[in-house]
Amino acid sequence: IFIDPAAIEQILVNLLINAAHAVDREDSRVMINIEQGNTRQDCLIIEVSDNGCGMDEKTKEMIFEPFITTRVRDNGSGLGLFVCQNLIKKIGGRIEVESSPGVGSTFRVFLQCELRET
Repeated sequence: IFIDPAAIEQILVNLLINAAHAVDREDSRVMINIEQGNTRQDCLIIEVSDNGCGMDEKTKEMIFEPFITTRVRDNGSGLGLFVCQNLIKKIGGRIEVESSPGVGSTFRVFLQCELRET
């Protein structure tokens, strides 16, 4: 897979920071999983998950919009997921989220294999 390493770094940093902010109990965890996909479109799947506060459906519908934040304490800018989505689109991938209040969230980044001639 040929990809912009700075873009992947920024995406992962944003997702991991959000996950770390979402965990809110003693048994909290943040996990990252990377696996090979089954198609050229889903060649690599990066998954960041937490067992934190989670989101309701209304919140999930807005999270990729600029300046949307659920952080009250430290006043997040609301740009992290907006930036992630734009970077992922720029490198030809997509992002999906699963989340439930009180259960946690899982963000999956699907990246394409880029064929290059040698």
